Amino acid sequence: MNLKHLYTHSVSWSLFLSGWLLVAANTSAQVMNDSTSSQYTQAAPGASMQTLLGHHGHVNGSIWVSGRVSAHLMKFPAHVQVTDAAGHQYLTLTNPQGYYKLQISDLQFPLVASAYELDANCSRSDTLRGICMGSFWTLEQQPHHMGNRIRLNINPLTDKMLSYVATASGYIGPQQVIDQPDAVSKLSANAMVKSQQVISEGFGQAFTQLGLPANFNPVTYTAKWQPLFKQLVSVLLVNRNYQTSNGQVSSTTLTDTLYHPLPATTVDGAVQPFDINQFRMQLQAVQRAKTRIFILGDSTASIYPGEAYPRTGWGQVFAEQFQNVPEIKVVDAAESGRSSRSFYNQGWFRFMRAMMRPGDYLLIQMGHNDEKCKDDPDGRGQYDVRNTCTYPNDAEGHPQFPMHRPQMSFQYSLSWFIRYAKAHHMTPVLLTPTTRIKNAEGKTGFPVVHTHLTQQDSGHNYAYVGDYSQTVRDTGRINQVPVLELEQATIQLANQLGEDHWKEYWLAVDPQQYPYYKDRTGRLDKPDTTHFQHRGAEAVAAIVAQLIAEQPELKPIAHYLKR
Repeated sequence: MNLKHLYTHSVSWSLFLSGWLLVAANTSAQVMNDSTSSQYTQAAPGASMQTLLGHHGHVNGSIWVSGRVSAHLMKFPAHVQVTDAAGHQYLTLTNPQGYYKLQISDLQFPLVASAYELDANCSRSDTLRGICMGSFWTLEQQPHHMGNRIRLNINPLTDKMLSYVATASGYIGPQQVIDQPDAVSKLSANAMVKSQQVISEGFGQAFTQLGLPANFNPVTYTAKWQPLFKQLVSVLLVNRNYQTSNGQVSSTTLTDTLYHPLPATTVDGAVQPFDINQFRMQLQAVQRAKTRIFILGDSTASIYPGEAYPRTGWGQVFAEQFQNVPEIKVVDAAESGRSSRSFYNQGWFRFMRAMMRPGDYLLIQMGHNDEKCKDDPDGRGQYDVRNTCTYPNDAEGHPQFPMHRPQMSFQYSLSWFIRYAKAHHMTPVLLTPTTRIKNAEGKTGFPVVHTHLTQQDSGHNYAYVGDYSQTVRDTGRINQVPVLELEQATIQLANQLGEDHWKEYWLAVDPQQYPYYKDRTGRLDKPDTTHFQHRGAEAVAAIVAQLIAEQPELKPIAHYLKR
């Protein structure tokens, strides 16, 4: 049986309080019940690390490993797993404040730690995932005064660091390192150093603004800095990406609580420091606004880092359609690659609902990724169906889904968000998905036609087929909510632009000017027919604003549109 599963089913929080710990074979560990930060930092120093250190980073004695698990919205107690370079794994639980402490012998460096909520399944995307994070520790990080005590904290910044190290070492993300005990010894030492530099560049200004020391390390900081560091953690969201080619969770996504990617980058890829004082003012403006519009969507609406410019989601620039007044604010929570089902399962809606309140408006634009339902056994189809796909209504408007799996109905999935919004006295609004530059033959070309539908192929790889835009309309009618016909409006835009000008709006750029696209889709000779560059995003945002103005039910927000 997998050690993690064995532990999950056999060790309870009450056992943890009694001092029990389950560990891998040929290892020894003791768990302590310390519940305050002072107890964690005042453990007896004993022998120094150098005295205990043998050949190849092997410790021939007892070591205390302790730390704090910190993440916005994370539930405690949480699981903690520490793995050393020999593949030995040590498991315990935090206390209700997120502290943990282990006494371990027979230890080999470096170490990788992970923390995950009690109900989380960090390696899957077809069920609600929960918050999962990782961290790593090397001997070079050890302060001399710590003796035989290792401080190994786990938080959004350490997870981003571990993600950088994992991808630089040939893994698709931190979870693969955490799940494979033998991976720890294969991690790149150079990448470990570089990851600390990136975090220092990206968050050094915020550390200073908060009063943290100049050499602050999110892995090894001691408990006295926790109250200040917690202020930073409270404005960060951490999650894992999704690898479409194999269905696995991948690299770490780190944003502020208004969904701006962090560390921020410029168009040339340089890291920009996070100004927490400026962000707090932005966040307070959103919190104080009388009217807020939240965007729940996919990559056509999401926020992109500076290095990906000019790629821009329409939601990223939607606020520009409104008067610059404190009464109304826009929060773009759209996430690239997500369907209506995976947006929920992968934890993105959990972040949204923590911020939303009665009186808010919820714009829901999904469909592009819901359509990925071709169950091709030789390609990515099996992963798409398992993790992303939802099925459209049939020609008579009836929901379609496998037996006992209504969550795989597009209408059901959209309706869940609508019901949530209404139950919390918010106003939900549906949008049909933006168009692709595709003609009736399914090729890049003109005239552009409606393509958000599936048709059965010769291999009968679709369990159900139908029209996704029509399903949005059906869902709006049944739930009595406004529907903005964005697909039809963007088809009209594309055909007005025609062959000569569409590449000025959709993503088709010169890689000489934007080197980021040298080896990516989105360059002139390999255009992206789905996503927008900045000019196109502005045009689509203006269309959405116009569609809002045409809806009588949306007059309260149309009032704030620029005239």
